Amino acid sequence: LSDADTLRWIASRGAQLPSLTNFGASVVQTPFFSYTGHPTIDPSTVTNLEVVWDHELDAPDATMRASVFHQETEGFPSTEGSIFIGPTIIYGGPSNIGDSRAWGIEASLNGVVGDAWRWGLAYRFEDVDDDYVSLPFGTAPSSNFEDTTPEHLAQANLGWSTGRWEIDGYVRYQSDVSGLRYANFGQDVALTPIDDYAAVDGRVAYALTDSVTFSVSGTNLAESEQRQTAAPDVERQIMATLSVRR
Repeated sequence: LSDADTLRWIASRGAQLPSLTNFGASVVQTPFFSYTGHPTIDPSTVTNLEVVWDHELDAPDATMRASVFHQETEGFPSTEGSIFIGPTIIYGGPSNIGDSRAWGIEASLNGVVGDAWRWGLAYRFEDVDDDYVSLPFGTAPSSNFEDTTPEHLAQANLGWSTGRWEIDGYVRYQSDVSGLRYANFGQDVALTPIDDYAAVDGRVAYALTDSVTFSVSGTNLAESEQRQTAAPDVERQIMATLSVRR
């Protein structure tokens, strides 16, 4: 390593404690379902480990960053997964549905060319493995990191500034993945396939004065509609903004 390098080791651990509702502080009864908590649900713990390397480059004038990370979640909490049989009513309730582990790598390169140009490249790979317990009556868990986390994410940006003008363009790519879709008042959960896609965004700005800037920005410019989540398709949007700084 040299003066141009920075190496960091990061370790952290956190706990998510059950809420009073998880412990049974409230009871919900309807003609369709009944729900309550219970006092035996356990906390969920998350452990993160990461190594990050930053390197300053002279040619080109850029900063490179590379990292490797690992995450473990134990006793993941879910709003469903347990059944309680009362004198006259069967209740659904929360439970610890299992563990989830993830590891991945990230790399980015950001730089400038002269006084006018700026650019950036970034890539992320992540592999997630969920180990969930079998839920009663074949109930699908409301949390699914393994199928809803894309393995590959990539993005690039290019910008130009001179005088009062600023122009920026962004491209983002996501590999195919699945999204969670809820039905029957949230009681049923299904996976919805989402194909890989590339989204293009942009912004053009002009400084009318030192404190007033007018800009036009757009998202999803390459397509009028695009499937990005399990929700309805994302539409192309064009926005004009007048900002004032004091």
